[in-house]
Amino acid sequence: MRFRMGLPVDNADLIDRILQFCPTFSTLQSAILVSKDFYNVYSTHPRSITRAVAYNTVGAALPSALRVIRYPHYPTFEEPTSEDEDEDEERGDDFVELALKIIRKQAAMDPYEMANACPEEHSPSVLTTQEKNELIKYAETVKKLEDIYSLTTKDRTSKTSTLTTDESFIFRRAVYRIIHFCKLFPSERDDDETLQHIDQADLPMDLIKKVQQQRTAVLNVYDSEELREICSVLKFMKEVYGTVEGGDALVNSHLDILLSCGPEIVVDVWNERSLQSAELHAGFLLDSWGDQHPLYAGYFSRSLEDIWLRRNVKPPKDDEPASKYILDEVFGANDTCSQCPTPGGLKLLNKANWGRLPAFPVQLLRGKLQYTRTVTQLYNQATAPYYGTDALGEWIEDIFTHNLAGPAPAGSSLAGIVSNNAPAPVTPLFLPGDDGEDEENGDDSVGASGGGAVPAALVHAPPQAQPRMINQYTRDWSGWDVDMSYCEPCLRAFLLDHTWRWWHAEWQKRGWTPPSDDCWYGYNCNTQTHNHVHAAKLNHLCPPTRGNP
Repeated sequence: MRFRMGLPVDNADLIDRILQFCPTFSTLQSAILVSKDFYNVYSTHPRSITRAVAYNTVGAALPSALRVIRYPHYPTFEEPTSEDEDEDEERGDDFVELALKIIRKQAAMDPYEMANACPEEHSPSVLTTQEKNELIKYAETVKKLEDIYSLTTKDRTSKTSTLTTDESFIFRRAVYRIIHFCKLFPSERDDDETLQHIDQADLPMDLIKKVQQQRTAVLNVYDSEELREICSVLKFMKEVYGTVEGGDALVNSHLDILLSCGPEIVVDVWNERSLQSAELHAGFLLDSWGDQHPLYAGYFSRSLEDIWLRRNVKPPKDDEPASKYILDEVFGANDTCSQCPTPGGLKLLNKANWGRLPAFPVQLLRGKLQYTRTVTQLYNQATAPYYGTDALGEWIEDIFTHNLAGPAPAGSSLAGIVSNNAPAPVTPLFLPGDDGEDEENGDDSVGASGGGAVPAALVHAPPQAQPRMINQYTRDWSGWDVDMSYCEPCLRAFLLDHTWRWWHAEWQKRGWTPPSDDCWYGYNCNTQTHNHVHAAKLNHLCPPTRGNP
């Protein structure tokens, strides 16, 4: 037996197995070029090897994915040719007639043929280069969507999917089937130019019924359990829209149009934390129709209701979670906050989902600091990359880490800073609270931490035991750890008492020298918000020492 590069290259079965285990098509292409023997084996078994690599790329939902890329969706939204447009102009058809002509052409397709064309294929077949590229594109999108689904529905502690093999297959198959449905009945129609010229009265009921019959036929090819799985994914898509600003209102008024945008747009909405992608995809439908566009009312729900009724089966309940019919197990569904008895389950916040905290970094500065331009000018620049991205979670983790780091080197303005594991709660030097008006008598403009009454314990303590007020905390934070889960109020409370401390250290790294004296009213000082001289003269990144201003 001959050996090349340590491989028994005459063993065709071994080479065949190596090629079938290639994780991607690019890896397969590289492997084929290793030697003539590898190329010959691939040439002998192109279908089985290609199918195996496609399975490695897409997963067990490959038949559903292949249908998405091979189904002849184009007749559904075929645009008129230049010859058709010339004929329309000669006849003098107006915009409404042109739009109705396109919709009628789409509605004329036979529902049965639409439902059964290009069925999900389970046998090996050769893939074209274009099909491989499309499979890769869809596989990446569906993987991202599964990660989101896992984080919000199964395991809040992991950014990547923890779905089992069976759960992943069920989820992905349902997603590909939704993609197929949305491509068949798209809401993105030539930038909506065909629909914006049509009033509701211009749409004949018979045309709307034909489209509805097509949708029902397309969904009716799946069994009842598979339709329930699709309903669970649709419920999840709805919940994602509800997580972004303005999403709840739009979900209540235009849910069907949002669902018609498809799973790909849901991924964009999640990542962008806005509805921009949905508005770009189906903007006119969202902006111009007070209720639902008649062609999209009951986009999924009406067909599903017809099917449940015909089959005489119970439909999924509206209050059923998105995990129903897909997941066998949900981790932490009954968990409570690590610091209070608030129930939160999957909505609790931890390292994996801190990036979803709905807050601007400036809102996490304590007291009046967020209204003080002297403090916020550079702070906003430093924290700008964190808002609206997953980097917010990394920043929050950095704040936890900073406050768990222990004492700073001797001589530092942060010397003696107390670790989170052993914090020093504030002695009764002030009353906690962030509201009030300070006196405009100039006292606080010259006040310092040393100007107020100091407890005897601190007066007689040795110098090294007299840390500046930055080391005083509003409460005992022992037991708060970066790996724990928190309800939103508790997490915000922690950040309010620690973000300004993080900025005190970070600001110095950027060249800031803290004033030698602390303001009596610290971060609660009102004068700092409108008196730049006062804000710069005294340090306000500290707790108050004379109560509320």
